[in-house]
Amino acid sequence: MRKIKQWYKKLNKFEKVIFWIIFAILTFFLLVALINITISLGYAGIKLKAVTWQTFSTAYSKDICFKISAIISTIVVLVVAGFIGYQKWQHFDMFDYEQKKKAKQKEQEFKQIKQSNLLKLNKNFGLIKSNLTQHTLLVGTTGSGKTTTLMQIIKELRFKFRETTIIIDGKGDVNLIEKIKQQDPNAFIWEIGGTTEYKPFANKNKVILADKIMSLFDFSEQYYQNLAHNYLLLLLDTLLKNDIAITFYNLVKYFPIKQLEKLIAFNDNSISLLSNFDEKDINGLFNQLNVYNTQLNNSFGNKNTLLELITKHKTILFSINSLMYPKLAGSVGKIIIQDLKELTTLKPVNQKINIVLDEFNVFASETIINLINKSRSFNYQCFLSFQTINDLKTNNMNLTDTIFGNVSTIVCHSLKDPNTAEYIASVFGTQETEKLTRQLDFKNNTADMGSVRSVDEFIVHPNDLKTLKIGECYLKTTLSSGKLFIKKIQVDPTYLDNLF
Repeated sequence: MRKIKQWYKKLNKFEKVIFWIIFAILTFFLLVALINITISLGYAGIKLKAVTWQTFSTAYSKDICFKISAIISTIVVLVVAGFIGYQKWQHFDMFDYEQKKKAKQKEQEFKQIKQSNLLKLNKNFGLIKSNLTQHTLLVGTTGSGKTTTLMQIIKELRFKFRETTIIIDGKGDVNLIEKIKQQDPNAFIWEIGGTTEYKPFANKNKVILADKIMSLFDFSEQYYQNLAHNYLLLLLDTLLKNDIAITFYNLVKYFPIKQLEKLIAFNDNSISLLSNFDEKDINGLFNQLNVYNTQLNNSFGNKNTLLELITKHKTILFSINSLMYPKLAGSVGKIIIQDLKELTTLKPVNQKINIVLDEFNVFASETIINLINKSRSFNYQCFLSFQTINDLKTNNMNLTDTIFGNVSTIVCHSLKDPNTAEYIASVFGTQETEKLTRQLDFKNNTADMGSVRSVDEFIVHPNDLKTLKIGECYLKTTLSSGKLFIKKIQVDPTYLDNLF
């Protein structure tokens, strides 16, 4: 039976119509044949005065028996059809009919989208490519199939659209690294503590570099923060003038005032600025830089700027293991996000860059919001992935409304957190339906009185989001007509295997 259902689903509309016509004709003739058995037995007993196999065969072949059977069959079909039609009319729900009609119209509009404008998640449905500049959210609990969907998207961006994808994985998933290697052998993969170098401080502007480095630190007092910032600007300016690479190692090496003094030219105004600083006032910044130098000396180096990487690789993965490096992971993520912001003005204008932020709560900050808000005009397409809306609440900031308010497409897999399910159901919106209420007469056991009123109900109920199977998801996007399209689909990870 399951194979028959699968075969039927593969038929197109014309084939389904032919199927039902043939089925109806065969069913009618089968009904006539069955009724003709009864008519023939009666004819043999009444007209031929005996019911034997010979008289039954004779009666069964009579035209009169066949005509009577055909008439009775027609009457039966009409009565059954009339009864079914009456029952449907009695229970006809105009609101439900209109909702289904609208949903069907939206689905037809979706199917009119050109294949070249779709990132397929299965044979029929996927993400609308032209909507990706308005960014995409992927949400789902562990084991819901979210990572599989993410890999499907990355694969299609890489092979179908030939676009560059930069992935920042906040959990440092080893399986994701292996999947990326299998999917794109030429992928660039960077890990904290790994041997592959990445150069985040390639910019030659001391102000930009200072802002990037200062974003790593938290100061309890504004006075010491300003002091540290000013000294860092002086340090960076001196290193740049002397063509010394900006690395944590060199920042630590030349940080002491006496060491920096040796680099400053005698007639340089910076020499007088050094007198404004006391070693003990900036010692806190030195200690923090030294910690980062110890942890990232092998990972942050003089090779592989982000601009160089996007010219050599189509897939770039930054794997940040937040379990192994809980404090360091957030800082590294912030540096990479800052680097992505800088890249907007450095990369070729027409080059599309896809930014995948997986479990980005590890390094969530206002910088991400700025990146999302301002990246559309720079041909950035962001994909934000997380498990619950609690992941969007960090450092006394709640980014939930801001994040959801800046995305056009949502892919929602199974959720376990009730608050997240409620919130996303509200984002999907409501629709007007009719609610029937009845007054019960317990004495006479009747319910003759009642009322019908219009109410707003969730398009997708929170319970539906919590009961999705592995690989199932609700896709929300906007059609070219401006209509909201929401569809429950099953992601098919094998769909692209035969295409690429």
